[in-house]
Amino acid sequence: MNKLTSKIMTLILSIIMVLSMSVPTFAAEKIKVMSYADFLKGQDEGYIGYDITYEDMIKLAEDSEKFLEMMEESDAFYLKYDLQAAKGDKGIPELAKGDVVITNGTTIPDIPGHAGIAVGSDEIFSIDGKNCLPARKDRKTFYNDYMQNWDSWIKVYSPTKAKWGKNAANWALDTYEGAAVKYHINSDIEDTSKTYCSKIVYQAYKYGAGKAAFNSYHRPYVGVSSYYDMDGIIVAPYSLPTYLKIEQIVKVVK
Repeated sequence: MNKLTSKIMTLILSIIMVLSMSVPTFAAEKIKVMSYADFLKGQDEGYIGYDITYEDMIKLAEDSEKFLEMMEESDAFYLKYDLQAAKGDKGIPELAKGDVVITNGTTIPDIPGHAGIAVGSDEIFSIDGKNCLPARKDRKTFYNDYMQNWDSWIKVYSPTKAKWGKNAANWALDTYEGAAVKYHINSDIEDTSKTYCSKIVYQAYKYGAGKAAFNSYHRPYVGVSSYYDMDGIIVAPYSLPTYLKIEQIVKVVK
């Protein structure tokens, strides 16, 4: 091999190494199961209901991992923002009413993921975690709060029909904005006196947009004839793209 060929090969290998280092990989993440001690602590502190069993929390983690894998497998495209672009666009692209925002960031250890619903072009409505109330955040604040680690990501999904999103967003605000409703994981999907992040999104589409906005819905026991009889489930953030007729439009990564 002559010197020119050797230099060319060295240059090519260097370029390949640089490219491989700059492109992140998104293997399915391992969802941790909350410890039994933390589960009991969560019930004592009031953010996990006494109608929830530890087996429910184990299943939530297992199901979340399955749904997350499905999300990643269907991830045909995403938009990666560099730091300058993220700064210019507040980290998250401009939103439409009813867009569903899902992130692997969380404020409570071992509670998998977080979800919110866009209620304006620069506003995301959600509930952060224990002792919190439902509230709006602008895109920049949401980005800063949930993009803490190198492997953090935020996905934005839009409903198939814009009117579904508008109706869902309006229902969320009418029901929860300004309400003294604390973060509380329970199995009553219809209750609005206590709530958690993905429950708000699910309810917003159920009551605001209606059955037409759903791909599928959970029937927890034999004999349920109506989709509105939904008691006895926990809706995981990562399950929302399965339930709802929403399509991914962007994935924001570090």
